[in-house]
Amino acid sequence: MKISFSIFPKVLFFLLLAGSISSCSKDGCTDPNALNYDSEAKNDDGTCTYENAEEQTSVKVTLHHRVDGETLEFNTINYSNDAGNDYSVVRLHYYISDITLVNSDGDNHIVDVIHYVDATQSATLEMMLDSLPKGSYTAVSFRFGISPEKNHVDSGYLPGTPEHVGMFWPEQMGGGYHFMKLEGRYEKSNDSLENYNTHLGGLVMMGDDYSSSFVTEVFNLDEPIVITEEDSIIELPIVMNINNWYSNPNNYDMNDYDDGIMNKPAVQTMLKENGAENVFSVER
Repeated sequence: MKISFSIFPKVLFFLLLAGSISSCSKDGCTDPNALNYDSEAKNDDGTCTYENAEEQTSVKVTLHHRVDGETLEFNTINYSNDAGNDYSVVRLHYYISDITLVNSDGDNHIVDVIHYVDATQSATLEMMLDSLPKGSYTAVSFRFGISPEKNHVDSGYLPGTPEHVGMFWPEQMGGGYHFMKLEGRYEKSNDSLENYNTHLGGLVMMGDDYSSSFVTEVFNLDEPIVITEEDSIIELPIVMNINNWYSNPNNYDMNDYDDGIMNKPAVQTMLKENGAENVFSVER
């Protein structure tokens, strides 16, 4: 039997090529600083581990919307305020920001965040607070809306995504963002159905600032938030009572504002006072 040795170089070539292809596609940890760094890995597979990596407790803030204790339902006229307006809620968009946690020593830790809420979108009804200083936190407060130094479209704090663009506040009224768009339908005094738009923002007129943003009261927590090295999640529920925007200390009659409230300093101030009084609560 005659064997041709000319085939051996070709076989060797294909074996080397296969080995090269295999090594080029190897997955593993490609970070030299990781404990499990693989010098032969070409594709990082997300398995890198680090000596100083720390696990710790996170806080999940959850947003809840109610009308006098009942969970908010959209597009149905079954709510009534102190002025006797029977109304529905069609849209509820707003911002909360600058969440402040107060520890047992009375020191504040401010979480620099601006969170957009669309009450119909579950993904916006929670936010995670990570990397908090360890300790026991006994109280919390936060800002409704956006602080003056951050309330600028070009501030860089918020991206130009559709939900934020949809919250732009007119430049001629001070610019920045709406702090809230609460909209729906109500039964007018003549029994017709009309739209209402409770729009709050950073109103500036004739150089005077009538911003409706406010920092809530400091809510004492019945159960402290304790941040440790334990890898766990603590829930912090924040509740908005829709009806309280329209009462206490100021009664708000929707019949009086068919032409809008965005350019009305007295009305923006009235709703700010109502909001700061008892629109929000913390259930923990």
